[in-house]
Amino acid sequence: MNVYLDVPFQEKDEAKALGARWDAGRKRWYVPQGLDCAPFERWMPAHLYLVIGSQRCWKCREDTRVVAFGIPYGWDGAPSLALLPRLECVPYEIRKYLIDQGIRYEKKRSNTTGLYLLNNCCEHCGSLQGEFFLFSEPDSPFLPDSSDEISRLRFLKVPLPCPVSGSVSFWEPTGEMLHEYAMSHFEELDLDIVERLRAESD
Repeated sequence: MNVYLDVPFQEKDEAKALGARWDAGRKRWYVPQGLDCAPFERWMPAHLYLVIGSQRCWKCREDTRVVAFGIPYGWDGAPSLALLPRLECVPYEIRKYLIDQGIRYEKKRSNTTGLYLLNNCCEHCGSLQGEFFLFSEPDSPFLPDSSDEISRLRFLKVPLPCPVSGSVSFWEPTGEMLHEYAMSHFEELDLDIVERLRAESD
């Protein structure tokens, strides 16, 4: 899969020297399939990944789809990807897409925190799927520890008007591997997100 870039006209020769090619139909530069994307990072459009995994519901024992937000960030200069349970404000366009897909990402009260927040819920019985079990437990869908486990996730790339602001307050042990996999195994999700997004603060 080719990765398209936002290259200013005055920097086109630099991008070309690194191996970027010009798509005359789309009128955009792109990184050809198989070429390392890291040298082109500064020209990559702002985006996040809507990441879809699967979890067995603790209550009805049926498999249900669950979602996370993949936020690109840099860790010691290495591009990485953090998987977060929510953003400070999840745009309407993303919530509508999930509803249309039958994925239950709904406002529900957590008994642990006592707060009403957007959370993953079972597609079959509606039970809240605990954040800790999705993001922190061994074998959690969003705490993969191998390329095989990462390959079970589906990465939907959502273009944004500017990068997600805020800070990622933890280190994802497989963040570099997640980033590398997502960059070459994503599907474009063409949603018109116009608002500035922030990672949820602690």
